Amino acid sequence: MNPHIELVKKWLADPESVSLEELKDADVAARDNYRDAVWNDYRDAARGDAEGAAAVYRASTWASDAADAAKVADVDHCKQKAIEAVREYEELIK
Repeated sequence: MNPHIELVKKWLADPESVSLEELKDADVAARDNYRDAVWNDYRDAARGDAEGAAAVYRASTWASDAADAAKVADVDHCKQKAIEAVREYEELIK
């Protein structure tokens, strides 16, 4: 399982168990992984890696935004989007 997805799932289960800084760091790392996957798909004319990486990046971003209540107006919406992205990722890796 992807470590960024695991962190988001941990935060969704218990928001106090993961710091905002951890979520922000995961978001940056997931973004970088996504960029690498897109480049590799483009360069190698392969498909698949970028789709999973995109789901991880979305989950990390939504969780980071939701945890930073000062940044967003609708925390529940962000949490729901994070849950949806985790489900999408899990479906892709089956």
